[in-house]
Amino acid sequence: MAYDPVRQECVLFGNYGQTWVWNGADWTQRSPLHSPPSRNTPTLIADGTSNTVLLFGGSNGDGTWAWNGTDWKELTPSTVPEGRQYSTMVWDSFRKRGVLFGGDV
Repeated sequence: MAYDPVRQECVLFGNYGQTWVWNGADWTQRSPLHSPPSRNTPTLIADGTSNTVLLFGGSNGDGTWAWNGTDWKELTPSTVPEGRQYSTMVWDSFRKRGVLFGGDV
């Protein structure tokens, strides 16, 4: 789960491929046109440059996805770390980039 400061809500991606948002009072399940494959224990962060929430990894998932508040889009960076579970990401606002740490491959 990650807080999306642009839309002022928390975004949760579940292990059944479900996207949920928390607005501070209620949970709402979203039905995006596109969605990452189901995965357990991915990591999510708010990306301060693209105003999206990024999802990476999970026990049975590779790839990087971006949530824009309505839909998920798979990103295709030139370099991608191996998929992993139990990792964490943080946003480095000084360098304007996400930092991935740890996890089991």
